[in-house]
Amino acid sequence: MKVIARLSLLSVLLSSTVPAVAADLRAAEQRIFGLTNQARKDAGVDPLTWNEQAAQAARVHATMMAEKQALSHQFPGEAVLRDRLGAAGLRFDAAAENVADAASADEAHNALMHSPPHRTNLLNPKYNRLGIGVAEKNGQLYVVEDFARSMPTQSAEQVEDEIISDFNRLRASHGLPRVETSKSEELRKLACNGKQGTVHARDVLAANPTATRVFAFTVTDPSKLPDSLLQASHDAARRMNIGACFAPSSSTSYAAFWVVLTIYR
Repeated sequence: MKVIARLSLLSVLLSSTVPAVAADLRAAEQRIFGLTNQARKDAGVDPLTWNEQAAQAARVHATMMAEKQALSHQFPGEAVLRDRLGAAGLRFDAAAENVADAASADEAHNALMHSPPHRTNLLNPKYNRLGIGVAEKNGQLYVVEDFARSMPTQSAEQVEDEIISDFNRLRASHGLPRVETSKSEELRKLACNGKQGTVHARDVLAANPTATRVFAFTVTDPSKLPDSLLQASHDAARRMNIGACFAPSSSTSYAAFWVVLTIYR
């Protein structure tokens, strides 16, 4: 009975220690986050917003560094940063990572600030989101900072609406009439083929033989139309069909939509 009692006491002590360690690591993450935004404020740069998806990816990588007691941006068999962030569900079109080990959160931040490439990431105005992961091994903290430029979460239909609106606004600025526009399930299916690599104009034309012009492109910001479509806004056009599909991948960024558009005179 005494042995059982001691084992039970040990179990209670271990279970109470684990949450305390996790809380200390989360506190270290927030300390580094606060120091980062203070440094950006001092440099006249907009603050970063905490992103839990990026933090989840950073924590997994920080744990790997702690287990191996080594610093790396990618261990053998591990996905690259962009794929790790994409797998976490973050929508973004630019990313960077800082890694460090130190005895404290403040020491890690100071070391990164005094390293030119890491300082560049910390103060880069391009990024608007940050997730931090901290793990511990033998009293040493292993720190991962994952920066990203996060994009708004939009549906395919919202992207279609924005492109239609922008295209007709351009035509109005040229003194041309609006084009009638239809959202096409057929074109949406063709756009989704982009997830497998690309969308071929010949496939679009085969399904839409009366179209006078065909466009297939990716966008992360639908307000920024490709040059080919900007030029087409000057042309004679009577009708336009459009279909979009969210197609995140490392090749098209993790906030990209494939868009297929046909124009008829």
